[in-house]
Amino acid sequence: MRVRGDLLAFADDMLVMTNALGELKLAISELESLKDKWNLRLNKKKSEILTRESTQEVSGVKCVKNVKYLGVRVVLDRKEQTRVSTEQIYKNVNMLRSRLKRADPDVLQQLTCCLARSLLIYIGTPMVATGLWKKSDINRIEAGLYRKILCYNNTISNKVILNTMSTMKPAADAIYSLQQNVRVQYTRQQKLT
Repeated sequence: MRVRGDLLAFADDMLVMTNALGELKLAISELESLKDKWNLRLNKKKSEILTRESTQEVSGVKCVKNVKYLGVRVVLDRKEQTRVSTEQIYKNVNMLRSRLKRADPDVLQQLTCCLARSLLIYIGTPMVATGLWKKSDINRIEAGLYRKILCYNNTISNKVILNTMSTMKPAADAIYSLQQNVRVQYTRQQKLT
């Protein structure tokens, strides 16, 4: 579809990422051209462009400072993105804890860690794709989640915490593995068409 940039897609939700206005206009044009071939229509009223620029719209699509992709709020500021994402994870973790108040503490702890990790992978995937997070960011966030859930103090290093949870593949490795698999499948698909 495009020469440069990235594309995340799930069902009819797409996140197209480019670094230049010309690439963005080309991506919008190419998405619009899929109408006849695949019966896909770009709904410009529901579409948004995430940008730091003061531009109001590009090719009829509104420009904004934050977007939601699959229910995850995405902003361009790394610190703000980390705050928003961890806040969303803690909200879900606390909801699980409140619903399972009478569960065995060890079971609750395991479920809470699994939920936090699953949410981090879900939220982290678009963050890695957009370049907002690196592997070190995900490792730091994951260790912080476990530190809070397991009530570890700050004298225990992030590395020790992640090694303690080593029965599970680190979230960063899972995200990068998923991203690599998607790229391989996308490349194969392009060769077939």
